Amino acid sequence: MAGGTDAKEAEARCWSGFSLTGIFYGAISSAQARLVSSDPCHSQMEENSLNKGDLVGKIAKDVGITKAQAEGAFNSLIGAITGTLKKGQKVTIVGFGTYSVAKRKARTGRNPQTGATIKIAARKVPKFSPGSELKRAVK
Repeated sequence: MAGGTDAKEAEARCWSGFSLTGIFYGAISSAQARLVSSDPCHSQMEENSLNKGDLVGKIAKDVGITKAQAEGAFNSLIGAITGTLKKGQKVTIVGFGTYSVAKRKARTGRNPQTGATIKIAARKVPKFSPGSELKRAVK
């Protein structure tokens, strides 16, 4: 019985270093992605990040469903968020955060190689604002 408890504690330590918001928010820098920990729990995942497969596996294990079912639910969530943002609407997950669409105005910029002035078109970009519970959890 003690072995199971140790395994659960080790898994909890492994998952504690990952940021779920990084997946949606893009908050994981390239330097963080290259960071490789010497912690034994990272032997399976060399990067200090969590990918879709890792999330699907965790969901399947936590809920007690197959990975295929978990992947279907995950894809549905991402599809619903993406579809809502395409319509220009917000998605709010209380405690986690709000996804919205920000509008960037047209502007001028410079080509860094030639120094020439270029026009950058107006566009819409996805935006994520973390919720208060997520902010407290990360703090």
